[in-house]
Amino acid sequence: MGKPAALGSTVPEESEFLTNPLIRVDGNPVFLLGRSPVLRGEVIPFFKVNARPMPYEWRDSAVDVPATSLDAATMMEWCNWLSRLDELCPCYDVRVTRHDAPDREVWEERTYKWCGDEGGYRLPTEAEWLLAARAGRLTRYSGGDDLDEVAVHGPQFALQPPGLRKPNAWGFHDMTGSVMEACTTSEEPLTIGARGGSPGGNSVFLPLDSATSSFSRGNAFGFRVCRTVV
Repeated sequence: MGKPAALGSTVPEESEFLTNPLIRVDGNPVFLLGRSPVLRGEVIPFFKVNARPMPYEWRDSAVDVPATSLDAATMMEWCNWLSRLDELCPCYDVRVTRHDAPDREVWEERTYKWCGDEGGYRLPTEAEWLLAARAGRLTRYSGGDDLDEVAVHGPQFALQPPGLRKPNAWGFHDMTGSVMEACTTSEEPLTIGARGGSPGGNSVFLPLDSATSSFSRGNAFGFRVCRTVV
């Protein structure tokens, strides 16, 4: 069973470009995973450097809340961007096709595929996400059996900074509650699902033994960054 090498602390392999600490988990393979979901403030530089508009939902200017309302391709592009900053090999091949039809506005289509793992930043697999969420325990939720103690949730849910509830035994915050988190359910073809949150107050996905949700671009969906230790 996996275990963390350093509970709630940073690790030597951590990127200087991340404000959210990474926790090392001795799974198979060993991997690093963000203590909390990726924040808007960690993604905004990517949009600025690439002269791309930020999601409309970010108009409130908050930077310390989860980076939601991104499609899967943009999450992968951000992971590749961060990998290059840290001189690591990107894990994704993201292609952009520009469509210019005379009867409609110009639009871009992004497609993606897995191109191998040599230590670059990526989305966690569903198995890695569950390993970190369970943290070696058999509790109903990540961090315990009392939902209010470990999770931001409910029909009046609004985006909030991470870490407002108790972490699990390995130091991970908000793996139950807060936003749904993107994870890889298949590499070939590359398929993305979501775990952990309660969109629209729906609590069916909160227990760790619940089924994986489908992923969609929306304010209830974010992601947590991961990378293999090689």
